[in-house]
Amino acid sequence: MFNFKKLTMFLLLFSPLVSAQEEVSFVEYEAVTEFTKELAAECKRALQSNSRMERCDEFHQYLDDRYEPLSNAFMDHFQREGAEVFSGVDAVRMETHKRTQERLTRDIYYITERLR
Repeated sequence: MFNFKKLTMFLLLFSPLVSAQEEVSFVEYEAVTEFTKELAAECKRALQSNSRMERCDEFHQYLDDRYEPLSNAFMDHFQREGAEVFSGVDAVRMETHKRTQERLTRDIYYITERLR
């Protein structure tokens, strides 16, 4: 069975960095958020077990190089277009994305506190 979400995450990983003027779709933002959450969870597990700290290096690099620029570009797009950027996104998908963002935020907080 074709998995659109995995394909989207793969393409986001290997696509060029986003420019400030580029309009980022919700699908792109959703996929990069999900992938960043997975990297954060791996880093958190590494911190908890005191192993494989390169997982945290990968997380921080992706956060800085990919997630933050794409997230900022999506927020700029939202500022210009309003709720239209969520066109076609149902309530269940939006709630799932919200939970993903919340988990990512908690993990970033945990990682930041552990690395102080």
